[in-house]
Amino acid sequence: VWVVDMDEVSESNLSRQLLFKPASVGLNKASAAAAALSGRASLSAVPRDIRRFEDWKDVDVCFPCVDSVAARKYVDAECVRRGIPSVHCGTEGSAASVQAVAKGMEPYGKAADVETKKVPVCTVKEFPYKAEHVVQWVREEWDSMWDKSARELFVDPIRDVLERHPEGSKDEDGEEFW
Repeated sequence: VWVVDMDEVSESNLSRQLLFKPASVGLNKASAAAAALSGRASLSAVPRDIRRFEDWKDVDVCFPCVDSVAARKYVDAECVRRGIPSVHCGTEGSAASVQAVAKGMEPYGKAADVETKKVPVCTVKEFPYKAEHVVQWVREEWDSMWDKSARELFVDPIRDVLERHPEGSKDEDGEEFW
C-alpha cells in the first residue's frame, strides 16, 4: 500500500480522518497514516506531491484521498491512462459520496460535481486559496464575535435609511438630505 501526501496533519483533520490522533498534528500525513496502520498492512509512505509519484506500475487499485477537484482529476487521469481502478470518496459537512471507477466505466473527471456554495471548513481554516474562502472566514469570525450578523448590523440599517431618505429627499430643515 502506497500512502502519498505532501501535507501535514492539522487539528481540523482529527474529526474527519480516523488514522490521526492529537499527537499526529504537525506530522506528514503519509507518514502518520503509515505509522497508524503499521502491522496491519505493508505500507510505504511517500511524503511528497502526488504529481511526483513515480511507482504507478505497482498500483493495483487507487483510493485517492485528496482534498481538491484539481487533485482528483489529476489522479483520475493517471488511473484511466494506466488502467488502474480507483475509488473516489469525499465528504462535505455530514454529506458523503463514493464513486468507483473501473475499466470501461465513466471516469471521475467526466462526472459533474454537484455545485455547492459551502466552503469546506478545513479549507477556510487551514488553506484559504480563493477570495470566497477569506470572505467565509471573515463571516464566521464576525458571527462568533457578535450575536447579530453583519446584515443585521450594517446592511439592514443602511437599507432603512435609503428607503426613508430616497434621492432628492429633504431633512427636517428643508435641506437636501444627500
